[in-house]
Amino acid sequence: MTKRKFSIYLLILIFVVATMVAVSMKAGNWYWLVIAVAVAWILPYVLKGKVKEVVADERDNAIAGKAAKLAMIIYVLPATLIGGILYAKDNGMLSAGTALLYSTCFVMFVYAILVEVYKRKADHD
Repeated sequence: MTKRKFSIYLLILIFVVATMVAVSMKAGNWYWLVIAVAVAWILPYVLKGKVKEVVADERDNAIAGKAAKLAMIIYVLPATLIGGILYAKDNGMLSAGTALLYSTCFVMFVYAILVEVYKRKADHD
């Protein structure tokens, strides 16, 4: 598989997972939410193993940092699952679920900004 096909498959995966999450939350069925997040977490690793070209070089990995990646996984995955379940069940925990989901979006937004800042900083060095 080429790097371009890999990128296209990831975009399709993002679209499908986002649709599944939206539909499952609208229907109040948190099982599909869990399945969608699990697929979105595992499938990119499977696809990445089939790419013949270099997907990320050492510079990319150094910029992102192993600790930052791990921190994102440790917080974002459980917070998304728990927030989605609390939001979908609608048992008086709607506010808590909403807060978790928004905080997850905020953390991912800050992470994306910081990655860009450090990329530019590395380019100037």
